[in-house]
Amino acid sequence: MPLITNQQISQKQFIENLQEQYSNYSNALKTQMPSPHARRAQRSRLSQFISFLSHSKRSYVSEIPERQAKDAAVSDYLDYLQYFLKARPSTIGKALATIGEFYEYIGLEPISIVRDELPGANPQALSNEQVQKFLVAAEANTSIKHKSLALLLGTTGIRAIDCTLLDIDDYIASTGTLCLRGNDTSTPRAIVLNKVTQLALEQWLQQRRQRFTRLNEKALFLNPQRRRISQAGVNLVVRKISMEAGLDLSAQQLRDTYLMENAQTTNVDDAEVDATQTSRAVI
Repeated sequence: MPLITNQQISQKQFIENLQEQYSNYSNALKTQMPSPHARRAQRSRLSQFISFLSHSKRSYVSEIPERQAKDAAVSDYLDYLQYFLKARPSTIGKALATIGEFYEYIGLEPISIVRDELPGANPQALSNEQVQKFLVAAEANTSIKHKSLALLLGTTGIRAIDCTLLDIDDYIASTGTLCLRGNDTSTPRAIVLNKVTQLALEQWLQQRRQRFTRLNEKALFLNPQRRRISQAGVNLVVRKISMEAGLDLSAQQLRDTYLMENAQTTNVDDAEVDATQTSRAVI
């Protein structure tokens, strides 16, 4: 049975399926990997990954495309290794390689996480001046889509992959709230946007409805081909706007900065922020 399926199954069944696949893969390692030490290391990394998913408040059993769901699971786990366990880059790299081999074994497509999104040796926090330069450049950008996307990333600290998963209906205009993926088996994260970001997002939604009236795509942010934007596309927007501000930033750096600020003010050192969070202001 596939790791991620389009069928509606419970989170418990999802984990049980995953554990069954892990058991089969563990047996296969006996012939694929002669070294007992290498086998133990491989099994240990996968076991930790599965344990993380089984205890995660976020559910990866949903109607979003399989590729995005599996990438979201891995991205969350990388954040956990970096921010909570303080793992070294080499450890994170080995974990990613192991999960990739496991995915290949059970017949899934390769992990498509952009290298820029992988955690580095240390969080790459920006100075307050750099953040404000980026936000000012974002607010002044002539593209309504790029403006709203950049302000969203710069004021909330959400990941590039979170942006790719957003649908139109995830924004609640009456409360200025953006809901990140959740369903009956998980607690969704709700972000209360600041007024500047709310206005930019509402302007983009209005333009999107006017320009793409016959489009069936539910994604909040679209690429030039009118399909759901990719992580690479998100980072391209960040790079472009940051260069206009005389900087050279990635979406991950914006996230690193927000998380470090959040950890300093709330003593939270996990990768995930509270179930409800508020975006930073644009000065």
